[in-house]
Amino acid sequence: MDKAKDAGELGFAGILVWMRFMATRQLIWNKNYNVKPREISKAQDRLTDLLQDIFASNPQNQELLRMIMSTVGRGGEGDVGQRIRDEILVIQRNNECKGGMMEEWHQKLHNNTSPDDVIICQALIDYIKSDFDMSVYWKTLNENGITKERILSYDRAIHSEPNFRRDQRDGLLHDLGNYLRTLK
Repeated sequence: MDKAKDAGELGFAGILVWMRFMATRQLIWNKNYNVKPREISKAQDRLTDLLQDIFASNPQNQELLRMIMSTVGRGGEGDVGQRIRDEILVIQRNNECKGGMMEEWHQKLHNNTSPDDVIICQALIDYIKSDFDMSVYWKTLNENGITKERILSYDRAIHSEPNFRRDQRDGLLHDLGNYLRTLK
């Protein structure tokens, strides 16, 4: 960030392009890495703090800095990143869904949380609310740029489709709704 600051407008424009490509999932920077949610959360928090300081001291580049900040996740104080790891385990335990798609998603979450997880969680909620209509699950994913090929390309791929029982419905809707707030 210091080099971008020294370069001025062009440096910040370069950072913006990089961040925009990441935000639109065109640039995958975390392939073959074990990136824990708490580490991502802490890094986002540090980046937003740094951008805030630069914003205050660079009025001539504030519009570019504002656009950069719009591409950064919220980060999180304290235990937000760790909660992402822990809450999926609680959901699996409380709702008796330790295998299949939920186990694969859990492994992905523990190794490489990304913005895709917000969409996956929403797709699961939509799937359950639609009386377990699998086409609704895929519609939510596809409308948000997540294809079958994409979920198979994750370091910890998701091979399975969700397969819940009707008696799991209310508990999963409650728990996944809360989890969605944590992910966001």
